[in-house]
Amino acid sequence: MLKSFLISFCFLLSLFYACKNDKATQTATIETSKSLNNNSLPNLPPDLFNKMQNETTLLDMVPYKTKQSMSIDEQESIKSFVMNYIKNNTVTQSLSCTDPNGRLFFSNLQGSTYLEADLFFNDQCKYLIFYNTGDTKPKYAVQLEGQGVDYFGRVFSAKPIEKMHQLQLKK
Repeated sequence: MLKSFLISFCFLLSLFYACKNDKATQTATIETSKSLNNNSLPNLPPDLFNKMQNETTLLDMVPYKTKQSMSIDEQESIKSFVMNYIKNNTVTQSLSCTDPNGRLFFSNLQGSTYLEADLFFNDQCKYLIFYNTGDTKPKYAVQLEGQGVDYFGRVFSAKPIEKMHQLQLKK
């Protein structure tokens, strides 16, 4: 009886913690959208952009509307991803979207995440907003163009998301 009580208590505690973290993420996103009423964010500094290409050993992308995530753990593939899909372009549209589609995490050889980015991708918004890890204040923004728009368009099109949902239901 005590064992089942402890298991139930731990389960409820983990649910509470998960909900609390989700609210913190939502609060950070709302604060971000309120503070970005114009295009006041610079693009990435060249040294940080070079670090993303040359020192990132793990790139994780977590789409918000699915339980799936994507990781790249091969350094040459990460470099190619950054060079072809992110590029360091100044955002030319209003930073007005409030609901990101996902989050990217850039980690180094030691396994520490040093940079995070919210991905905004829909008909009106196609950009990334970067944060220092653990910080809710946006630092930089880059416009997605060309291959980046094509890539994320395929990732967030209805068919891949539908297939991911079907796989999740089978579990």
